[in-house]
Amino acid sequence: MPPVSQKQRKLFRWAQANPKEAEERGIKPSVAKEFNAADKGGKLPEKVKDGKPAKSRRERWYDGK
Repeated sequence: MPPVSQKQRKLFRWAQANPKEAEERGIKPSVAKEFNAADKGGKLPEKVKDGKPAKSRRERWYDGK
C-alpha cells in the first residue's frame, strides 16, 4: 500500500529507520517496510483528510470553479 500524503511518507520512512521506537508506538517494522517498498516517489499532498487531499487556497476561495 503506497502512502497517500507527505506526512504518511515521512512517518513510515522514520519507522523503518527506527524500528524499536516505531514498535513502541504501534507500527510494525514489516508494515513500514511494505509501505516504503510500495512508494514510487513523486509529489504527494502534505495532508489528506477523510481520504481526500486538502483543497488548495484557490479551490476553497472559488469553490473549485
